[in-house]
Amino acid sequence: MASLAVLQSKVESTLASRKQALAARRAALEAKQMLGYQGGEKVGKHKVLGANVDVQLGEDLSENMREVKVSTPASSDQHSHWIADIVR
Repeated sequence: MASLAVLQSKVESTLASRKQALAARRAALEAKQMLGYQGGEKVGKHKVLGANVDVQLGEDLSENMREVKVSTPASSDQHSHWIADIVR
């Protein structure tokens, strides 16, 4: 049988190599994020980003749609005014 000291040294070296591999993976991910990688999850052949999506539901959506219909420009002269209202 192997001695206890030999087994402990093998375990310690294995843990050290795992820590180094984890640190290397984290460093690679940080480098990707600095270059613009946004992460996400791969679903089939598509990648779904992990960012939160702002969604309007129910009455808020219907009210905003009514505002868009009401403020539709009558002529091209009012077009820039209409865009300014949307941006605000």
